[in-house]
Amino acid sequence: MINVIVELSKYIILTLMIIYTFHCFYTVRQPDEEERNELLRQQLLLIFFIDFTAFLVLYLKTFNFKDFLQKKLQFKT
Repeated sequence: MINVIVELSKYIILTLMIIYTFHCFYTVRQPDEEERNELLRQQLLLIFFIDFTAFLVLYLKTFNFKDFLQKKLQFKT
């Protein structure tokens, strides 16, 4: 079951990245400031879902939450 989730996550991440890319181009073309701010908020949600999916796959492959957090925190130092 974990292998299925990991394999499906590749396509989920790819789809979210394609949506994010088109969303970026669409945001730049918007003249209205209020609409642009709403689109930027939606982009942040897309980034969150991409990040969450990627970290979920990392956790499912290792099953070690301590090492998982160390890798995440190591990035900031």
